[in-house]
Amino acid sequence: MTRLENQVSKREVSRLHSRMIDGFIQQYQQAPEEIVLDIDGWDDPTHGQQQLSCFHGYYGQHMYFPVLINEAKSGYPLVLQLRSGNSHPGKGVAGILRWLFWGLKRASPDVRIILRADAGFALSDILRVCECAGVGYVIGFGRNAVTERKIADLLERARLCFQRPHPCPEIHTRKSCLLLPLLARSLARAFPYRIKGNINASLVSDLKSLVSIENQESQSRHRSRSFVQ
Repeated sequence: MTRLENQVSKREVSRLHSRMIDGFIQQYQQAPEEIVLDIDGWDDPTHGQQQLSCFHGYYGQHMYFPVLINEAKSGYPLVLQLRSGNSHPGKGVAGILRWLFWGLKRASPDVRIILRADAGFALSDILRVCECAGVGYVIGFGRNAVTERKIADLLERARLCFQRPHPCPEIHTRKSCLLLPLLARSLARAFPYRIKGNINASLVSDLKSLVSIENQESQSRHRSRSFVQ
């Protein structure tokens, strides 16, 4: 950091972001058929009185909370955005994604884009941006009493099937997926996606469920997965 830190304007930041996108596009001699994007935020501890350094209750420290979007296969960093330490995981992400999708599709109009994210990014404005841009997504969905109640019977069926000498062919030895009906009617009217429960079985007696949401675009991309109805 220097005394010129605050002399950088939004225009320069925008140019820097564009340069990162251009560098990624220039890697390809021909337009890619598919781009899978991973997005995540992380805690960056701070010390002293840095600007934007704030206390985050979950992490229990003063920190920055930057967000990074990278291409999954190569790990190329497409967007890196610094945020204040008390930011919500999804803060400002909808606008970033809108701009990113536009830039990628402008260079490759026919490219298929899939976004992967954890539950911190399961916000209606982010889903809406993906839907409007025709982008597939697989995003984590926070567990709650309703989802636990909805999948309780399926979890028990999976547990019993896993304990058999020869498990059901539709159940993976290590993981199985459960397609669930959409729980929120208000969201069902806005987004044509389904909720999927992943069951990870590290031990026969220890079945844990992870819930995510997928839209139709990402479902068609991953039809090879095994599902239990």
